[in-house]
Amino acid sequence: MLKSYRSVKILFIVISLCLSLATLVLLLLYSFPYRIVVDEKQVLSDTRFNIYIDADEDGISERITPYIHTLTDLTYITLNSVEPKNDIGAYHLKRKISKTAQLFFDDYNGDKIRDLIIYTINLDTLFVSILDIKKEYEYVDELPLIVREPLFNKQWDINKANGNLYDFDNDGRLELLTYIQTAHSVPMRGFIIYDFEENKITNQFLTAQAVTNYYINDFNNDSNPEILYTTTAPGNFDKNLRHNDWETRFMILNSKLELIYESEVLGVYPSSTGLSIIDIENEPRIFITAHQNNKDEGASILVLNNNLEVINKVTFSNESISVSTFSFKINNEERLLAVISDNDKRIFRIYDKNLQILKEKEFDGSLIISTKSYFLNNDDKLYFIGGMDDNLFIMNTELELLALDEIPAELIDDDYYLSIGYANNTNHFLTRKNNIQTYSHLESSFIHSYIIPISMLSFPVFYFLLLFFNSIVHYVKKYSDSLKYLINQENNNVILIDHEGILKEYNPQIISRLSSDNNKTGDSILTKIPKNTVLYRLAYDAIHNRITKPISEPIYNELGISEGELSVTPLKSMLGYVYAYLIRFEDRTKVIQHERNLIWASTAQKIAHDIKTPLSIIQLNLSSLKARIEQEFIVKKRDYFSDIEMIQDEIKRITRLTKDFLKFSNLEKPNFQAVELKEIIESTKNNFSSYFGNGISIEIDIGKNAEYILADPNQIEQLLQIFIENAIDALNGNGTIRIKTEVVINYNNLSKESVCICISDNGSGIEEEKVARIFEPYFTTKIEGTGLGLAIANKIAMDNKGRVEVESEPGKGTIFKVIFPKFTF
Repeated sequence: MLKSYRSVKILFIVISLCLSLATLVLLLLYSFPYRIVVDEKQVLSDTRFNIYIDADEDGISERITPYIHTLTDLTYITLNSVEPKNDIGAYHLKRKISKTAQLFFDDYNGDKIRDLIIYTINLDTLFVSILDIKKEYEYVDELPLIVREPLFNKQWDINKANGNLYDFDNDGRLELLTYIQTAHSVPMRGFIIYDFEENKITNQFLTAQAVTNYYINDFNNDSNPEILYTTTAPGNFDKNLRHNDWETRFMILNSKLELIYESEVLGVYPSSTGLSIIDIENEPRIFITAHQNNKDEGASILVLNNNLEVINKVTFSNESISVSTFSFKINNEERLLAVISDNDKRIFRIYDKNLQILKEKEFDGSLIISTKSYFLNNDDKLYFIGGMDDNLFIMNTELELLALDEIPAELIDDDYYLSIGYANNTNHFLTRKNNIQTYSHLESSFIHSYIIPISMLSFPVFYFLLLFFNSIVHYVKKYSDSLKYLINQENNNVILIDHEGILKEYNPQIISRLSSDNNKTGDSILTKIPKNTVLYRLAYDAIHNRITKPISEPIYNELGISEGELSVTPLKSMLGYVYAYLIRFEDRTKVIQHERNLIWASTAQKIAHDIKTPLSIIQLNLSSLKARIEQEFIVKKRDYFSDIEMIQDEIKRITRLTKDFLKFSNLEKPNFQAVELKEIIESTKNNFSSYFGNGISIEIDIGKNAEYILADPNQIEQLLQIFIENAIDALNGNGTIRIKTEVVINYNNLSKESVCICISDNGSGIEEEKVARIFEPYFTTKIEGTGLGLAIANKIAMDNKGRVEVESEPGKGTIFKVIFPKFTF
């Protein structure tokens, strides 16, 4: 228990230090050295999208924007430099271009500037065009590559066409290798080589196999390139075909597209494979990722030498595991990064050339998308980029997270979407998810750079916040205690004594009734009261027995009060100890009741305004603090937001308390309008739906011509909630609540026609002597009740020009009748 304000300050200093240390730990654990800055965000469409490429590697990106005319399916291509933003050129193609990676960049004419190779299609033909994006010259203008055979499907569903320019014959001439992939149509899938000089396909290898990725590599050192590829198994074609898409394999074609190697079946539908090639001591090593899809063996990584012998293997026994890999170099040493996915866990693992684990790190996440390696920060260091859940992450080769931000993070497989050279020599990268594309770069995180100063600054911030909220709570507590007393008081007939019975504050009128002596603060109340009075007995009990709960007794013809009640209420500090007692005399007369309401209304209005002003300032500052935190790139923001929201909830609770007082004092007038009783009763019933069906039932009967009343709908709903809640408590888990409306004529001069809402239950009922007092504030029959519910309900009825009547019989139940003026259209 704290004894002084100095002790409070010391406690707040300790708490502030702990919070500052917690802030430092959180920043160290969850902040990152870099943040991802979005320079440009675009909404893509099926008819217009952007591609970025530094074609001549001069550090300046070119933006290529294909635009498909929706009526003619013609494609227009515009080119601009990103910085400075200048128009370079425009092209017009006669066919339709697709976004699904049907264009790539390669140096066609040997001028060390990458040219744009574009595939376009119509109903039965695949075309290729080659554009020099710097010289605005079309080397090849929509040359037909392959025509669909007319005997097969009417629909030609090409969903991928990728290519490479390569000198397959070692004669100095570049030929076009194209990989075509369809869904169900014929020609199906496979490779073709097109000779530009002969204007024809010189070789082709078409099957039902779906290729995952391929490499052009002279793996057997015979001075002729081979095409190495792995397949996936989508299961679209007849599984009886020689090369079908129900099995996954590793395949090798020579430069004439003749099959020279076919592996055993690596997996079956639905499964996939991956391929990486690493040169080790001038000899290629083939790394194959296979997914077996059987109970004995899940995924595996195979290593083959140039004789196609398996020289190493890593197997993952869990069948739910999937693995994706790609190779990279660190200090001229070849490495393999494997992303291992198993349910909700993702493991990043770096292997050396012998499949020995060098580093490993586990993350929680449901999805890893297209992890790639790039040089992003002009520091000659390699970074990994990938998508995890809805976040884009940047990781170094030590598998340390450097940045993690919630931006669209689906990385496209084609290089021209990533690692963009910019004019200010800052590398940028593109990400895309759905139709949102972002153009971003890395930047040092301000918070991570200044963790220590921020943590030090947080100490005085936390300290002054604690002092500020302590003063606010003290202020609210002070007025709240006074307000609790003032509610339902007639003429301030109160005496305030401390815990030893010494007079502190009192109403001169009531104190004069105790003794004719010169009464003053500092005297003991027990010396001023006759011992045979109720006041003496209750005061003695409070002082000597240290009561912690309110006590009361009725008084008759005592202290000048003909009939009333005397109560003693302990006042507690924030830490729970009793520091004073409030003695209240209540005289039940209509005149004093009216005076009491006027005094309370005036005080409540002042206190409400006094409370609302600091609460508004607190809300505004908390919202501003929350907005500033939102702008900073801090992981686990919700930890901070949770604390702020908890404070905001407490402020809202104080605001609601203030509004309750205002409602009770009639400071907020009803907004009279037509209230449809069926709708508002059903709405109120739904708020208590969890109580019904397990022993408690409710019946609703809306009488004819008793559907509408003239009242404030929000206040009527509050009134119904109070009565239904009281009925549920009275039923004690078993019984029936009935709500009925009916028209009454000339009821007690309310109006010619009124509507009576009857809320009845067959619960425990109320004793006769308590029925007359149930609408008095602070009078309650419940152990934990506040005594305000029925008082507020009664006040709502009176403010809305209605009245409440009650009938009750112990053991049989209670009926509340609420009568309001009827609304007539």
